[in-house]
Amino acid sequence: MRDHALTQAQLRTQLDKLPLQLLDLPEKTLAELAASGLRRIGEVLALPAAAIARRFEPDTLLYLRRLCAEVADPRPTWRLPETYQARCEFGVEVRTSTALLFPLQRLLLEFQGYLRARDCSVQRFTLEFEHYRQPVSRVTIGLSAAGRDAAQFLTLVRERLHSLVLAGAGERTTGDGR
Repeated sequence: MRDHALTQAQLRTQLDKLPLQLLDLPEKTLAELAASGLRRIGEVLALPAAAIARRFEPDTLLYLRRLCAEVADPRPTWRLPETYQARCEFGVEVRTSTALLFPLQRLLLEFQGYLRARDCSVQRFTLEFEHYRQPVSRVTIGLSAAGRDAAQFLTLVRERLHSLVLAGAGERTTGDGR
C-alpha cells in the first residue's frame, strides 16, 4: 500500500479497504452505518449521494466528499502567537550562570526564528528564572536599536547573567562557579 495518493482514484483505492470506524463521523451515524451491514469506508462511498443526504445529517455528505477530495477542505490559517514564550526545565539545581548559557542559546535561536517568521524585531525582552520555593528572578535585556539576532542577544544575556543574583542563592552567581 502506498503512503500517499496523487489522484482521486488512488485515494479512493486506499480508502476503500479501511474500516468504518476511522471515519470522523458522529457515533450515531457510525452506528447506523454499521447496523446497515457496512464495515468498510469503500462500502459507504459506494452508496448513492442522494441516499446519504436523505438518511444522515447534511454534514455527512460534505465530509465524505471532502474525504474523497471532490470538494475543497479549507483549514483555518495557522498563526504564530502574539508573544513568544518558551521554557527550559532542569532536573538538577543550577548553581552557575555558565550552566544556563547553552539552553539560553537554544532558546534565543528559537526566539530569533520566531521574530523572523513574524517579520519583526524587539528592543527589549525579559527572561524569567523560576526557583524552587523562591520568587522568580527577572532579567530584562534592552537594546539600543531593535534587533533579532540571537548572537547579539546571547552576548547581552551573558553580560547580565555574570552579575545576576539568583533568589535563594545567598550570593552572587558568577560564570566561574564562585
